[in-house]
Amino acid sequence: MKFLQNVKVFQKVLLLGVIIIVAFAVFLAAYIYPTYKDNIFAAKEAQTKNMADSAYSSIEHFVDLQKNGKMTLEEAQAAAMDVVRYMRYDNGNYFWINDLEPKMIMHPNFTSADKPEWYAEGGLKEYKDPTGKKIFVEFAKIAKDQGEGSVSYQWPKTSGENVKPSPKISYVKSIPEWGWVVGTGVYVDDIQDTINKTMLNSLLVIAVIIVLSIFLAIALANSIAKPLGTITAVAGRLAEGDISDNITMDRKDEVGLLASAFVRMIDYQRAVSDVADQMAAGDLTASIEPKSEKDRLGNSFVKMLESLRDAVGQVALNAASLDSAADDLSQASNQAAQATSQIAQTIQQVANGSSVQADAISKTSSAVDQMTQAINGVAKGAQEQSASVFKVSNATDQINKAILQVAGNAAAVSSDSNTSAEAARKGAITIEKTLAGMQSIKQKVGISAEKVEEMGRRSEEISKIIETIEDISSQTNLLALNAAIEAARAGEYGKGFAVVADEVRKLAERSSLATKEISGLIKRILTSVEDAVKAMEDGSLEVEKGVENANNAGSVLTEILNAAEAVNKQAILAGEASQHMKTVSEELITAVDSVSAVVEENTASTEQMAANSSEVHSAIESIASISEENSASLEEVSASTEEMSAQVEEVTAAAQQLSEMSKALQSVVNRFKLN
Repeated sequence: MKFLQNVKVFQKVLLLGVIIIVAFAVFLAAYIYPTYKDNIFAAKEAQTKNMADSAYSSIEHFVDLQKNGKMTLEEAQAAAMDVVRYMRYDNGNYFWINDLEPKMIMHPNFTSADKPEWYAEGGLKEYKDPTGKKIFVEFAKIAKDQGEGSVSYQWPKTSGENVKPSPKISYVKSIPEWGWVVGTGVYVDDIQDTINKTMLNSLLVIAVIIVLSIFLAIALANSIAKPLGTITAVAGRLAEGDISDNITMDRKDEVGLLASAFVRMIDYQRAVSDVADQMAAGDLTASIEPKSEKDRLGNSFVKMLESLRDAVGQVALNAASLDSAADDLSQASNQAAQATSQIAQTIQQVANGSSVQADAISKTSSAVDQMTQAINGVAKGAQEQSASVFKVSNATDQINKAILQVAGNAAAVSSDSNTSAEAARKGAITIEKTLAGMQSIKQKVGISAEKVEEMGRRSEEISKIIETIEDISSQTNLLALNAAIEAARAGEYGKGFAVVADEVRKLAERSSLATKEISGLIKRILTSVEDAVKAMEDGSLEVEKGVENANNAGSVLTEILNAAEAVNKQAILAGEASQHMKTVSEELITAVDSVSAVVEENTASTEQMAANSSEVHSAIESIASISEENSASLEEVSASTEEMSAQVEEVTAAAQQLSEMSKALQSVVNRFKLN
């Protein structure tokens, strides 16, 4: 039956009608016609038997008269022959009498004087019809063995040499008291004509029935094949992904139910396609209602939508946190830049103070030299000594002012360095928060990637399940074909089951087509999942870069904090040195006052002035040394400030890059509509 798989439904239905018609014709020719013919001949034989019985009854009447002694044997037999000789039925059919030899006793068509050859003495034994049958011997044998019976043979209708024998049926019955056999026969060629006419009329009726049946089969085939062709065309386009077609059939049979099922399937495919389009456009508020618990595609879509909503929502939260952290980092870097600028200004002020201090020291050194010259030339005159003392006093005032300025600048440097250190500490805390946020983003991005990968694995499991369904459909198809074969073997009893098996096979084929469509859809979902995984991996790499930049910014702020603490220490040292310079300056002022007080006693106090001059020189050398140390420290602080400024710029750039990354991530997230 495999060749039927390639035959179209229209041809199958038409072929079925032709087979039924041919089977009916064969049944008519092989069974009904012979049965009808046998019944006609049986009816004719029964009629002949009845006629033979009537003749037999007439003869038995005379047999009884002879037995009762009312007639002699010769009288009774002669009377019986006369009665039978004139008995007729059906327009000339007659009776004859012969004995068991066989020998003709009486034949109504021939007299004793006009006997044909076969009528002569002993001629009946050898008489044969055209078929070679010894008919009178058969008559005698049946009468002797059975008492009565029928014989078929050939017999001419009328006498003559050129008369063709015709088929005839005779019925004979024995009269045992006299040893007679009475018989009668009828020609059956008229029966054959009747049968032929009846069969011709039957054939005409059958021909009309066949023509009507063919038209009915064509109409039935079209009523099945055309809708199936429409459904097949729609199914073919549906297999190519075209879901724009629709099927409109107002039928309640299996074809209508099939069309209705296709309409529901197309509507469902459209709904799934619309949801997929909304998802592709970023609208995750779309929803789909599974048809049942067994709707694996619908349930998988629901789970996938829920997972995507959760993942995108979490990414949105992380993007917001990342944007906030980027803003905090940017503010902290700006504060660090301002603190660095303040430190630079303070260092510049300290440098200026150091220059003034150097000038004052130079002037003090000159004054000391002048004082030394004055001491050496005390003898030159008190007036010159007084002028020198006045100059020393002025120089001492300048030194004191310079020392006070240095002390103030040192205090300012210390305060600014404390501010810078505090700003650096805040920046470090902000960086730590940023790092924590970036680590959280990294973990959540990783979780999102795992969810998407799990979705991919689930989709692969769905693909495997679909393959299993397709295998089941194939097995169902094979079982349906086997069932159809067995139904065909069962004949009439298997026709209903054959229809069911054919419908099961069709359902299996449609299930196979549907699973292939679903498989194609799952493959497209897997491609989207792979793209999502790749995007997650790229986002994870960007987050790792942000973590690395934040770590670098933390390191830079740590270095800034260390540099600020070093500046603070140097400022403290500068303050201590300025206090020492202030003390020395006060001692110098006291010495100058003492010089002024004892100007008049120059000669007596010369040695003391020389000693004081030596102390002043030592103090000046100490101040010069401290100034050199301050200058070196200021250079170091300036270099650290420049380095800190560069690092703050790097932090600012990193914060800007992190902000741009967070905005880009937020832009990607905003493409999805969650509620």
